[in-house]
Amino acid sequence: MSGVMRSRSWLRWLIYGFVGVLLAGSLACEGNLQLIATLFNTSSLGGGTPGRRANLLVKFVNQTAYRPVFTFGTYDPLNSRPANDVYFPPKFRQFVIDTTEGGILLEAFSESDVITFSGSGLGDPGGCGRAISLGTEDFIQRIEDDESLMSEARPEALRPLCVNDEPQAGIAFFRETSAGPGEDPCQTKGEIAASAEAMRILQGDPLRNITDDARYPCDGESIVVITFVEESADTIRIDVSIEPPAEDEE
Repeated sequence: MSGVMRSRSWLRWLIYGFVGVLLAGSLACEGNLQLIATLFNTSSLGGGTPGRRANLLVKFVNQTAYRPVFTFGTYDPLNSRPANDVYFPPKFRQFVIDTTEGGILLEAFSESDVITFSGSGLGDPGGCGRAISLGTEDFIQRIEDDESLMSEARPEALRPLCVNDEPQAGIAFFRETSAGPGEDPCQTKGEIAASAEAMRILQGDPLRNITDDARYPCDGESIVVITFVEESADTIRIDVSIEPPAEDEE
């Protein structure tokens, strides 16, 4: 009798395993990858209630003699839903030279105020995305593909560089005497004094086995400090560090 029970138990687990393989294969199909991405993107990121996210705090330190022009913000790279998706719409700010129509000016050898990304409160789950973009192509495309976001954007800060006679996303730096890029950055590319590589910074804990791996927490208190360092005459390096929350004084 015990042998029969063992056989039935073994058969039961074999069936469970077979069903599990079929389920995994089904989820891996192209039609269900969006479901996986959605589940990944809607999990809690530091919010006080399930599904909520904490605010994201960012500060820029400019240790160069130039003024930057670019677009930065936070988003979920795996989220291919429309930019106005209630789960987590991309959020962005822009550094520009002329701020009369919006944007932020970051002077040479200065630092910005702490910039806070937060939820709108209208079904918007908060401000901390799974990545911070500093002028990356995929982030810029998400903005350009959404009319509501483009209505708030300064076009010259979306693609301030010119490569092969085509406007390109990235980070451009201009001398203090320059008015910055024009509507067509290729017509004013001679004004660019230096540039920096676009960067994506991921949320999470730094990987200990990778040197200088930059990641950030979603605790609503730590500040992501992004520093521009003049590495050569026309190249700017980006350093990323985390400023932990201030300890409460007893």
